[in-house]
Amino acid sequence: MKRHLPVFILIFIFAANVFGQDSTEKDLVKKAEFVIKLIKNTEWPAENAGGNDTFVISVIGQASFVGKLRDLAATDTKLKKTIEIKALSVDDDFSGSNIIFMGENDLSTLAQVLKRIENRPILTITDIDGLARYGVIVELVSDNEGKGKVDFIINKMVMKKAGLNISEDLIKQAKKTYGK
Repeated sequence: MKRHLPVFILIFIFAANVFGQDSTEKDLVKKAEFVIKLIKNTEWPAENAGGNDTFVISVIGQASFVGKLRDLAATDTKLKKTIEIKALSVDDDFSGSNIIFMGENDLSTLAQVLKRIENRPILTITDIDGLARYGVIVELVSDNEGKGKVDFIINKMVMKKAGLNISEDLIKQAKKTYGK
C-alpha cells in the first residue's frame, strides 16, 4: 500500500489541476461573454461610439482573456461592429479604446490607468475585488456559489462622468451599485 501512495498523490494532484483549469477556463468564457453583453447594452457618446466600423477592447494583464474575447467576438453574429482586441501594457496609448479590461493586480498601476482615462468615454471593467468603489465602472464578482453566471457591481457615478449609459435592465441585474 505504501508503494502506491505516491502514485495516488500524483493522480490526485493531476486531477485537481485539470479540474481547476477547467473551472478557470469556464470562468474566462463567462467573463468574456459578459463583456460582449456589456457592449450590446451600453451606449457611448456619438463621437466615441467607434465612428468607424471597429470597436476596440484593450486588455491589461490576463493574456488568456484576450484569446477568449477574440474567439467570442469572431463568432457573435449579433454584433454590429468588428471587435478588435488589443493586449496592452499600462504604458501604452489607450486612445481609440472603447473598453479597457484591467486584469493586472498591481493597484498602483491600475490607479495610473484610471487617472489617465478619467472622465473619458471608456468603459472600464475588472475582476479585481473592490475596485468598483475606486473608479472602475464594472467589477466582475467571483462566482463562489457555482451558479454559472457572472455577478457584477456597477459604479453609476463614474459611468455618468464618462458619458456612458448602461441599460437600466442590466443595471437592475447588478449585485450592487455605487452612486446614483
